[in-house]
Amino acid sequence: MKKLILLILTFACMFCNAQINLVPNPSFEDTVSCPLVPNQVEKALYWSSYRPTPDYYNYCSSMQMGMTGVPYNFLGFQYPHSGDAFMGMIPYELTGPTYREYIGVQLLQPTIIGQKYFVTFYVNFNGTIGFTIAINKLGVALSTVSYSDLNPYPITNNPIAYSDSIYTDSLNWSKVQLSFVADSAYNYLILGNFFDDVNTDTLNLGIFNTHSYYYIDDVCLSTDSVYCSGVANFNEVINQDFSSLVKEIKINENNITIDFNKLYHHKSVVIYSYDGKLIYNIKTQLNEINIPTPSSNSIYLIYCTSGNIVYSKKIQILNK
Repeated sequence: MKKLILLILTFACMFCNAQINLVPNPSFEDTVSCPLVPNQVEKALYWSSYRPTPDYYNYCSSMQMGMTGVPYNFLGFQYPHSGDAFMGMIPYELTGPTYREYIGVQLLQPTIIGQKYFVTFYVNFNGTIGFTIAINKLGVALSTVSYSDLNPYPITNNPIAYSDSIYTDSLNWSKVQLSFVADSAYNYLILGNFFDDVNTDTLNLGIFNTHSYYYIDDVCLSTDSVYCSGVANFNEVINQDFSSLVKEIKINENNITIDFNKLYHHKSVVIYSYDGKLIYNIKTQLNEINIPTPSSNSIYLIYCTSGNIVYSKKIQILNK
C-alpha cells in the first residue's frame, strides 16, 4: 500500500512540475519600483540586464510622466501583449562593432539533464525611424551563473534555441515557439540574439537604418508544450478583446458605444490614436457609455480596465 501511495504521489508531482512555468514574473507585471527612464530592467522583480542596455516599460511610468510608459514611450507606441508591462532590447546594431542587449532571470528550479523543454515568448518589432532593421536569430540561452552589465553574457553563436524567422510585424505581437533538450542543470534563462553580425540575417524596412529593436512579453519555459501554449493563447485572447469586462462595442458615424458587463462597477476607458495621441479618457460606473466618434480616418486603440481586468481593441475609422 505504501508503494502504491508513493507511486501516485510521484506521478502527481511529475504532473505538477509539468504545469510549472519556470520563469518568475513572466510578463514583467511585478515591480520593485516604477521605471522612469531607459535601462531600468532591474525594476521588474527577478529580472536583470545581462548585457547593456535593455529597457523596461510599465503603465505606471506613464502615470509619473516617465519615458518608459505604456502604451506611449520614448521609442514609440505599443500596448503589452498582456497586462501592463513589457521589455525592450536592441538585438542588432549596424553602426558599430557587434552590439547586443540581453535580459535574464533566475529560474524557479534548475533544468533537468536530458529533459525536453518548451519555450514561448512574444515579440513586437519597433520599426520607428532609426530602428527599422528586422532580424532573425531571436532566441534563448541558458547558464549556470548570472551575468550583468559589468559582466555581460558573451556572444556565443551557440544559444540553446533560436528562431530563423525574421519578425517584421510592428502592429501585432508575434509568438516565438522553441524547444530544446537540457544538457546541464541550468539556473538562468537569457533572451536576445546570440549570433554575431555575420550569422544574423537582416531586413531593412525604412530609411536611416541603424538599429533593430524589439519589445518582448509573456515568457514561458516548461516541460509541457501545451501549458506554455495555453498560457500564451490565454493572454492573446485577453488582449484581443475577449475579456468579460466588455460585452459589445458598436461604432457608427456619430458615436462609439461601449456596453459593459454589469458585474463590473468602476471602469475606465482610454482611447489613443495610433500615433500615441490621447483622444479620450474617462472613469465611469455606467453600464453603457457613448463616446463621440473620432473625426479623422485612422486606427484607434480602445483600452478599458476595471481593477486588474483589462480589455483592449483596435478599431479603424473610415469614410468620415
